[in-house]
Amino acid sequence: MKQTRSRYTYELRTYVFSGQATLVVVVVCPSCGFELADLRSPGRGERIFDCVYKESQFSVASERIRHASVDAAASIMRAAPESARRRPGCSEWSALEHSCHLRDVLAVQRERVLQARRGFGAERIAMGREERVEHDGYNDQNPSDVAIQLEQMSTLLANVLDRLGRADWELTVSYAFPEQSLRSLRWLAVHTAHEAVHHAHEIASLVVSSAD
Repeated sequence: MKQTRSRYTYELRTYVFSGQATLVVVVVCPSCGFELADLRSPGRGERIFDCVYKESQFSVASERIRHASVDAAASIMRAAPESARRRPGCSEWSALEHSCHLRDVLAVQRERVLQARRGFGAERIAMGREERVEHDGYNDQNPSDVAIQLEQMSTLLANVLDRLGRADWELTVSYAFPEQSLRSLRWLAVHTAHEAVHHAHEIASLVVSSAD
């Protein structure tokens, strides 16, 4: 059974664990198809809310980040500059702005991981998501430069993630989205993989739409 509630699509499935039938909620991002979480037996008080992730995916997060970033870079390189800068609506980002945002997300996440390894994960790093669009002139940047920077930043972040040992993944960082809390580096890696896949999907869709 599939349902859509708020930003996510979820399926209710029954699996057998150790001979016992268990209800599992599989939460999927409806925009990009990224599988967010399995929540077993939600009737026992668990609830679906923003940014619950299946943290067991952390081990493949760096690879997914790299691949999605390469896809996003390829999409923005295919677009004519005027198409890359075209906004579908007055309050919506262009493909180029999505690309700049993803590049900066990867940069900020890399610094958060390094900060946690130095023992300062509780100190919050504010990204300034909306402010950067204007302050850094996202839509005025050269699409080919942004594509190169995006691939390079994904490589830099993936390198930092790939160097984490078992104990390092237990380290936490202060995160303000969707609410202020401490998140493990496992969560951060999977969340960043979702960001990369999600924006790569948005960029590809915008490039195709602008070409029509």
